[in-house]
Amino acid sequence: MKKISLMFLLLVSIEIQNNIVFSHFYTGKTEFVLTNPNKDEKKLISLWRSVVKVESNNGRYLFNEIENAIGVSQIRPIMIEEVNQILGYNKYSHEQAWDSITSFNIFKDFQKHFNPDFDLERGSRMWNGGRLGMNKESTLSYYEKILIYENI
Repeated sequence: MKKISLMFLLLVSIEIQNNIVFSHFYTGKTEFVLTNPNKDEKKLISLWRSVVKVESNNGRYLFNEIENAIGVSQIRPIMIEEVNQILGYNKYSHEQAWDSITSFNIFKDFQKHFNPDFDLERGSRMWNGGRLGMNKESTLSYYEKILIYENI
């Protein structure tokens, strides 16, 4: 049984026999395979898909000039600083966030540190409002948008 869902403009994920394959939509070139993802990894992918839909409506090359946010998950420079601090070295640059797979890895590193259970509400509100996102009333509307895409 194949289940195909558009992940973002040029990258799709296909679930085939417990494997999630990420490949370019037009070229079909496989970028990476998540083999036998566990329950938490599936939760992370589900959260990622919803965040990308809310942040960019699956648009890979979006730029928010006001926030200096780029790519499918609209990553700002402060997020790069945060994740590099978590990792203990400068693994990522803001420019790398244009790449969809790198954006996913930045997202994953952030979530693994602050939301290790990949809780939908916690993960989405913290992505929107930073490490204190759960304490910000302003992130509730973002979470409500995430819920819409989680239930589609």
